[in-house]
Amino acid sequence: MLARLAAGESVKDIARALGVTRRVVYHVRTRIKKYLGVTTNEQIIPAALENGLLTE
Repeated sequence: MLARLAAGESVKDIARALGVTRRVVYHVRTRIKKYLGVTTNEQIIPAALENGLLTE
């Protein structure tokens, strides 16, 4: 899911591709932000790159 967010996919498209509801995607995104210690969606990708969770 993190890679799909980084690719700029919409929540609706991610949910459809993974076979889950949009609510699940929102929940996981919130958990990712908490894990990374960030507060905005825009901070997720830089923090994930910095922590080695994504590669460029």
